[in-house]
Amino acid sequence: MKTDARMVRGRDTGALSTPSPATADAFALLPAEVMRVESDGMALVSCQGREIRAALASQVPGVVAGQPVLAALGSGADAAELPALIVAAWPVPGSPVCPPWQFDRATGSLALEVAQIDMAAVSQVVLRCGDARMQFTKVGALETRAHQITSAAVETHRIEGGSIELN
Repeated sequence: MKTDARMVRGRDTGALSTPSPATADAFALLPAEVMRVESDGMALVSCQGREIRAALASQVPGVVAGQPVLAALGSGADAAELPALIVAAWPVPGSPVCPPWQFDRATGSLALEVAQIDMAAVSQVVLRCGDARMQFTKVGALETRAHQITSAAVETHRIEGGSIELN
């Protein structure tokens, strides 16, 4: 069976040859580079010699200065009103191509391999595994609780404090 344009678009076959009014408000996908990330989360990107503020699409977790990205820019009568949108990001030059973490859904394990971890909290940080627990508080206290604690050093092992209590 042959299908003609009237079956697809109704009786008016002229509808196929007329451009949609929405095409004037289309987006152009262009490569860009992140110049900086501003405090409000918007990124300033350099694209075709222009600096443009762009928002991050929900699938882009974050960007850093120097990172190559793909930006969707408004291209039509409403181009100034339509915000630029970062829709994809490539790895930063010199960085690993894969993220520094791996999550195994089957076991629920998270593996993280980075040079340094810097965690900050307003009140406290608690690390917990089973009955073992370490708690860091904003007043500078560290509490360690566990069934067994082993502390060892190959070289100097120093314990200092205003007072030291054993048992």
